[in-house]
Amino acid sequence: MYIQLVEKDPEAAIALFWKAINAGDRVDSALKDMAVVMKQQDRAEEAIEAVKAFRDRCSKQAQESLDNVLIDLYKVHIWHENLITIVILLF
Repeated sequence: MYIQLVEKDPEAAIALFWKAINAGDRVDSALKDMAVVMKQQDRAEEAIEAVKAFRDRCSKQAQESLDNVLIDLYKVHIWHENLITIVILLF
């Protein structure tokens, strides 16, 4: 269900992921999947904040996976910041 929704309407999928997280429903996968969709929507900074804020609701088994998601999000975020700096310096 989520995969089809993500492909058709990522914003609606993100809203459903938030709903699941807030309801305590499969928080591990909802948080991770939401962060991935946010990254695809160029919302890495928002995804980083969400993972940091809600990872304490996730199981101990999910923490390593969330660490990997955060690492990936930080790479994207830093790349965008560096690109902006380069563009500013060039012009």
